[in-house]
Amino acid sequence: MDTELTVALVGAGGALIGAGAALLAAKQGYKGALEAAGRSAQHEAHRAFLSTAEDFWVRASTAVAPAAHLINEYELALRYEERNFTDAERSQFRRQVAVVGGAERLVAAVWSVRQAGPAVVYQAAQQVQEAAVKVAKLLDLDRIEPPQDRDGQPAPGTVLLRPAALTEAVRDLKAELGTFADAAGKHGGHKGALTA
Repeated sequence: MDTELTVALVGAGGALIGAGAALLAAKQGYKGALEAAGRSAQHEAHRAFLSTAEDFWVRASTAVAPAAHLINEYELALRYEERNFTDAERSQFRRQVAVVGGAERLVAAVWSVRQAGPAVVYQAAQQVQEAAVKVAKLLDLDRIEPPQDRDGQPAPGTVLLRPAALTEAVRDLKAELGTFADAAGKHGGHKGALTA
């Protein structure tokens, strides 16, 4: 009976070791699956942010020339000089600028990046957001063509926008997009797969 007891104990010990190994393997597999899902969610958040930011940049880039025309036309009107474009053309320029809209979608996408992490990528996303908000403010039609008083002049203290300021702001936004793509590529597990 001692032999039977020994065999039973050894068998039970082996079963426990086997069960422990199986449990550990299952835990590692589960952990690996969770990590893969986390990386996938992170990758998707970064891609969605970059896509939203690039879409905004494209719309803003397209609006720079029409906005510059409106600024120049506004300044001509203030000096009572003949304008270069017709009312219909100026209306078309306003529509082209208005298409840019605000940076609300981009702001929402930043929150996804914040949740997905890592912090360095989130910080880069915040820089893109700040640059986009600046562009959106500059492309506000009330900034481009400030309301005038009854004498046809802008309100006292109104600072007229320079077309170069728009170009610089859009260029800065593109640079921040590149910085974000680099940060996401280096720290977001994309292995350089994101480009701006």
